[in-house]
Amino acid sequence: MKRITAATAIAALPLGVLAPAIGGAVPAQAAGGIVHIGFDDAPGFCLFNQTTALRDRYAAANFRGPGATSGGGILDSTCGGWSQSAHSGNRFLAFNQSGSYSDGGTPVGPQRIEFHNLKTMVSIWVSQNSGASQATFTLVGRKGNSVVRKHTVSVNNNGWVQLKVQRNKGMNNVILRADQEPDGVWLADDLHMKNK
Repeated sequence: MKRITAATAIAALPLGVLAPAIGGAVPAQAAGGIVHIGFDDAPGFCLFNQTTALRDRYAAANFRGPGATSGGGILDSTCGGWSQSAHSGNRFLAFNQSGSYSDGGTPVGPQRIEFHNLKTMVSIWVSQNSGASQATFTLVGRKGNSVVRKHTVSVNNNGWVQLKVQRNKGMNNVILRADQEPDGVWLADDLHMKNK
């Protein structure tokens, strides 16, 4: 059984909880540990117009969309008319090309996830909301701007599928994208990262 250390647990805490306790500094991650972000610590907003795109909430990773106010937003799967439950808990990272955020931004991908130190493994679960037709998702592992790993999956239903990239030399960011999603609505949940 793998023991969870205090440093591993701290690395996954949201900045809003941790920053006041440490004077606004971002903690170091545990060497060799696996960090999980499940999005369930965030407020439970039901609709995109009640929130904004996810950015710097977590000490372990920064989230960036294709524009300054775009990218995925954390929403609650128990409200807002979702046909898909979260992979775990009640919240997920949601995208909808027809939606808009409270600040005028748009919940569209691709979603770039940046790390403060190298990761040898990154995985995340993805789903289309409706399952009406085939959707294709890709996770691209990068070192700087160079592509070092890529994993693509297609799904014909609204179940969850896992994307995973691994590289012993490490990656400092990944790009998560829906290459084909007919209704423009898709979800991500349970991000796992392993430190180099």
